[in-house]
Amino acid sequence: MNDPIVDCIIVGGGPAGLTAALYLARFRRSTVVIDDGQSRASLIPVVRNLAGFESGINGNALLAKMRRQIECYDVPLVEGRVTTITRTHGGFLVEYRSTSGPSSRSLAARHVLLACGIRDKLPPIDDAIALTQEGLLRFCAICDGFEAQGKRIAMLGPASRALSHALFFPHLLSAGGGHRLR
Repeated sequence: MNDPIVDCIIVGGGPAGLTAALYLARFRRSTVVIDDGQSRASLIPVVRNLAGFESGINGNALLAKMRRQIECYDVPLVEGRVTTITRTHGGFLVEYRSTSGPSSRSLAARHVLLACGIRDKLPPIDDAIALTQEGLLRFCAICDGFEAQGKRIAMLGPASRALSHALFFPHLLSAGGGHRLR
């Protein structure tokens, strides 16, 4: 590790990580983003809950647009998967494996921001990823509830969670709340 210490390493290059990188760069903080290319946003067929995209935008297109904006600043986007974060006297040592090879690398930073999102547990059905990319299989009642208005839907999952989501979901589908799904 001969690289100088940076102000912040962001783990995750999805919308949250790239937004954080943009703000840090604009505040003149040296920043590196380490991303494994597995952003949940890449599965979203149309994102409609972001201001400025009144017709919506495909998740991959959103990520590409955000990466292009980051390229305007001196923020390296490193393709890799973080394996270890160790607290040091001056901050943190972040070890990662490059997605293009098996070698392990490390960077030092004063701060680390975890923006690695979540991983959905796909149901054991054929073509779950393709169904998600087509918008036929959805995971977030908050993000996708609006899209379900006027459509027949089914809840899939463990009864403990599916029931609470089924009871919550009608409130997202109408301004007055409480309308029943048919």
